[in-house]
Amino acid sequence: MKFHKTITYKIKNLIPMMAIAGATLLPPACCKVEREKREPHHNTTYVWGKYNWDAVWPADKVAASADSTLVDNVFLLNDGASWEGSSTTAVLMQLTPIIESVKPENRYKIRGAGILYNVAQSTTEQTHKDSIKLAQMGFKFGRIY
Repeated sequence: MKFHKTITYKIKNLIPMMAIAGATLLPPACCKVEREKREPHHNTTYVWGKYNWDAVWPADKVAASADSTLVDNVFLLNDGASWEGSSTTAVLMQLTPIIESVKPENRYKIRGAGILYNVAQSTTEQTHKDSIKLAQMGFKFGRIY
């Protein structure tokens, strides 16, 4: 009877020790799979212009990029073509639907890039405000009428 109790006691102690020893083998395998799934963060750039809207319209592509957790910034790079005297208000009005297609919490990712050539800025307060907004987005201005 004493022999049976000794074996039972040893087996009861051995099972938890085996579980602990086996558990140390699992985390490296799990972490390795998790590390392989990670992708690097990046920026996305869309080139557009007065007569070049294919990359940014429909705006769902821009919205999907901005809503992605892997994308840090979405650059709307102007192609440098002349705006032929269009006002800064007109430029901003054309960009607004694209910006508004992005969820409000991700709109901070939208950045302007490139030079807006031959835009007009009248003496109205609205065109002045719109030119400031475009500059704050990151756009530069070439010749201004």
